[in-house]
Amino acid sequence: CRASAAKLAESGIRHIRDGAVPFAFRRAGELYAAHGIRTMMLCGRRKPGPWPQLLDEAGIDDELAGIRGVPAGAVSALEGPNEYDISRPPTDADWVARLQRYHKAVYEKAKADPALKHLPVVGPSLCSEDAYAKVGDLTAWIDFSCLHLYLSGRHPGTPGWGGNGYGSIPWARQ
Repeated sequence: CRASAAKLAESGIRHIRDGAVPFAFRRAGELYAAHGIRTMMLCGRRKPGPWPQLLDEAGIDDELAGIRGVPAGAVSALEGPNEYDISRPPTDADWVARLQRYHKAVYEKAKADPALKHLPVVGPSLCSEDAYAKVGDLTAWIDFSCLHLYLSGRHPGTPGWGGNGYGSIPWARQ
């Protein structure tokens, strides 16, 4: 809505994160044209059906085609799937390999596309230290890491709440 866009602009926000879906492509173009607000597009389409569904690896080309259609300058980056470790179907025993394949395909296809190759690709977000350990090293397929550091009632200088300082800013920057 226009009022919400105006509030974003008034607040000084210049970057947002949104899903790589048709209505978001249109919104990204409008926000950029009206207010200079850029969008990081979150890739991670799911198969049709009741929530939660598997990542739809066959849908990556559609996601990237939609992003390619957003006006130049409106998209600031691409990001891998959001919190798939907790938003996958409980029956997805192969979630680690599926997430790895999905993210690698997004990276490789974007970097091979002349219209998208300039966009940084941000790693997928995960919700636990254990999930990061399971997914492993994706540095060959990311330009930047994704940090979902929810401090909740803690202050930014917290020493963390998990082993080795997990949950702190220093741990996340390792």
